[in-house]
Amino acid sequence: MPPVSSTSAAITVLPNPSKGIFAISVSIAKKGYEEVTIELTDLIGHVVYSNKVITINGELKETVKLQNALANGMYLLSVRSAAESKIFHVVIEK
Repeated sequence: MPPVSSTSAAITVLPNPSKGIFAISVSIAKKGYEEVTIELTDLIGHVVYSNKVITINGELKETVKLQNALANGMYLLSVRSAAESKIFHVVIEK
């Protein structure tokens, strides 16, 4: 399993808090193409969103659109590649 955090990746999540739609920007040290898994879980571990995307030249911009059925509250956003993993707190306020 990859390390929990790394200084070589720059990841932003905007806006946060959001109404269920937010953008993820990723810049990783490895240039070229790499598969990245984006996963959002509630605080008890249920996966509410999951997607696999590919970075191009180490860059990724992905918009996440969540179902309206999600409750307001805090969620954990995990962004994982083969070499790194980062976790963010995301707040949903509808």
